[in-house]
Amino acid sequence: MKHLAFTLAALSLSACQIADPSGGVLEVPKDYNPQALVGRTLIHEDGNLTVNPDGTIGGEIQGTWEIQGPDWCRTITKPEKYAGTVCRPVSVTGNTATFVREDGYVYTMTLK
Repeated sequence: MKHLAFTLAALSLSACQIADPSGGVLEVPKDYNPQALVGRTLIHEDGNLTVNPDGTIGGEIQGTWEIQGPDWCRTITKPEKYAGTVCRPVSVTGNTATFVREDGYVYTMTLK
């Protein structure tokens, strides 16, 4: 996963490129489309999670999900270290999901 700190003001911009700490360039999403996660599997370092159409999350990471505006909200029940509810804007392009954390970090996850 790539992590990048930026100011929350960047969220109000249309798509632009910003420097990635690894030396590359990361696109700040302008079009959020959380519905594009449905039926896909997110690859996570602690295990995969599948976003099922029935509102459940299956795989090594389990819970439920819902969409609230541009946000994909997930409530994790297992494993316990991720337990809780978080809502984040998400943009899906191809096999990459780009999330924006509440503290302003942008990170990506691979989809299959």
